[in-house]
Amino acid sequence: MMMKENNVSCLADMKKIDWASVQPSYNPTIARMLTIATGVFTALDIGEAVVTQKYWVSVNYAGIGRFAVAIGSDVSWGLKARDVKKCGMFMKI
Repeated sequence: MMMKENNVSCLADMKKIDWASVQPSYNPTIARMLTIATGVFTALDIGEAVVTQKYWVSVNYAGIGRFAVAIGSDVSWGLKARDVKKCGMFMKI
């Protein structure tokens, strides 16, 4: 929609787009996608480290930290959704 509104026809025209209004924020689907992606990459890194027996050298520690943050974000979205469902159930009673 933003591309149509700003008549973007080439790569240079992409500067016309207000990216702050386009990017999703506070979206549980994005949090779940990041959790899955970082989990897969972390599993592959750890698997490679085990197979090559380069335990301390081959592991992406920043990736493990990012995976921990992604899990925390995903769990918080789940807890928020559960609280919303509980509130909805009490309102019906």
